[in-house]
Amino acid sequence: MHLDAYPWVFCQIQYNFLDEENQVGTAGLKHAAFRGLGVIIMEPFRGGNLGLPTPPPAVNEILKTAEIKRTPAVWALRWVWNHP
Repeated sequence: MHLDAYPWVFCQIQYNFLDEENQVGTAGLKHAAFRGLGVIIMEPFRGGNLGLPTPPPAVNEILKTAEIKRTPAVWALRWVWNHP
């Protein structure tokens, strides 16, 4: 259902750093914010894959270079939280 079809007070969307362009993605998040809707995020870990305790080797190498050490789950949630 389209956000403008009813006077909704909140919506739920799939959103994570791999799905910015899937389903409604970032554009839908921005539209919901424009409408003043509360947003519930589903799949912030993309089915658990973004929160694995041991990420794939290439990702692990990138995480090792971070100044602040965090788990993959924390990075995934911080990414979502940084998109009002």
